[in-house]
Amino acid sequence: QNYAELILIYQDVLAGVSQLDSALALKLGADYPVVADEKILSANIEALRKELRDLQRQGEAISWQTAEKTQEVAQTLAGLSRPRSCTPIDLEYHIANALMSLDAAKEVIPNYPVGDDNRPTFTAPGGMPDIECFYEGFNLACEVTLMRDSKQWVHEGYPVLRHVYDFLQAHGGTTYGLFLAPVLHEDTIGVFWGGTRGVYKGENVNVFPLTIGKFANILETCANFRASGGVVSISDVAGLFTGLATATADCPDSLQWTGRLDAAVDAWCVSLRLEGVSR
Repeated sequence: QNYAELILIYQDVLAGVSQLDSALALKLGADYPVVADEKILSANIEALRKELRDLQRQGEAISWQTAEKTQEVAQTLAGLSRPRSCTPIDLEYHIANALMSLDAAKEVIPNYPVGDDNRPTFTAPGGMPDIECFYEGFNLACEVTLMRDSKQWVHEGYPVLRHVYDFLQAHGGTTYGLFLAPVLHEDTIGVFWGGTRGVYKGENVNVFPLTIGKFANILETCANFRASGGVVSISDVAGLFTGLATATADCPDSLQWTGRLDAAVDAWCVSLRLEGVSR
């Protein structure tokens, strides 16, 4: 862009920040002012864009935590099990919204690039989880795919283990991986099962494979719980992943694993429903 176009972009981005936080916009306007040097001005625009995206992500996270929005995302996920129901970009966007809707996270960070409207422009780059979530007491790396056949384990098996392992090394503490797909290929399950038994660099890498439909059941339960006046707490979310970890540790082989994971999800949903009934 030429200098005049950069000025217009700068003004648009700063106006976007001002709509969400006028006080912050004044501060950022002083920190990243209009300058004559086009290279510096471009850098200031990128800094403002980052601030705008952070504000948009925070606002979206809050908006997805109502009963109505949780129900909306649950219904969207339920429809994604059909072949060709969405694009890979849309899948990552919907799953990011679902993880925001779970609530209780300190931060949910989708790694896909976004435009000024905070919508993804492409899928997350390679070499990192699709979505990173940080909770009080544990962290979660989420990977998603639309692949259904043997290509699933080729493209998503060991690469996902590596991403979760690297995420664990970078952040430490209790770390889980969550793998979501319309259907789960048996070879993908086998790779992740091996990860839980220390076959990847000698580390137990817990990647829990669930179908998108099963994850939709979790959101549906959360929506009904919120509709009854309940608040999904960090202990609730932690209980979900602790249950998946326990089901994994107690399972004797990969053939029974996904059934036990599904049973752990079902038990968690029943527990949350009972908590709502007792209110």
